[in-house]
Amino acid sequence: KISMLALFASSPTWLPASTAGRRNVPASSVRTGGAALSAELAAKQAWLARTQPSWGPPSQLSGSVEPTVAAAPPVDEAAAKQAWLARTQPDEPAWRGQSSPAESAARLAFVHAPLSYFALDKLASKGTRRAGGSLVDVGEPEDWSRPIAKDAWSGARAGSWACSEGGWDSPKLRPTTETFLVLEGWGCVTDVDGTQHSFGPNDVVVLPRHWSGRWDVARFLHKVWVVHDHPDVPAGADGVVRAVVAPAWPHFGAPLHEGTIYDGGHTRVGAL
Repeated sequence: KISMLALFASSPTWLPASTAGRRNVPASSVRTGGAALSAELAAKQAWLARTQPSWGPPSQLSGSVEPTVAAAPPVDEAAAKQAWLARTQPDEPAWRGQSSPAESAARLAFVHAPLSYFALDKLASKGTRRAGGSLVDVGEPEDWSRPIAKDAWSGARAGSWACSEGGWDSPKLRPTTETFLVLEGWGCVTDVDGTQHSFGPNDVVVLPRHWSGRWDVARFLHKVWVVHDHPDVPAGADGVVRAVVAPAWPHFGAPLHEGTIYDGGHTRVGAL
């Protein structure tokens, strides 16, 4: 209907010279001259009277015809919002500004394995520590390892490590905090000020971020470990970052250590 109205509002010469094939316009109805124009104007008036458009014909041919739009009825915004949410509500809750549940699950996945996963014959040799660049000054220690999770969590890894007897200085500051449980063997870590921390089977050892000192393996050592990368934590009052050793289970009469073993703010270690 809008196209028809625009057509009537244009020049009276809109009719083509020939209407052969024109839809709904019989050829016999086409006229020329004043009589044809009067008939078309009469038809226009009759059509306007029947359709009663909401706007009138333009008084001039220039410009465009703007319809008069009736005011929309008031809308209940709250009801409209609830209806939209009901139609578009996802199956899973939205995680705004965070990872999706699938991404979070992949990053925070629970990883586990039986202790047999870390059997010594399943650990891969890394060669001698001297060949790897360690400052070995006692024996010729060789180490083996097997990871269980490589970057399974943000800034954290876990695995197992074994090392034969020997000793070496470790002056480089640790970039991460390492926590390990001794499965077998005996050893000692020494802080930069000479404080020694001996450990054996069932002991938990924490080497905080920026720890440095010395390693000595007195008897073939096998451990499971977790390393955690995090922001810096302040050192002790004397400026020394110290290792922490505590038994997780009693051995040789040593008391069981319950509760928190180490709390560095970003890393907390304990026994239940």
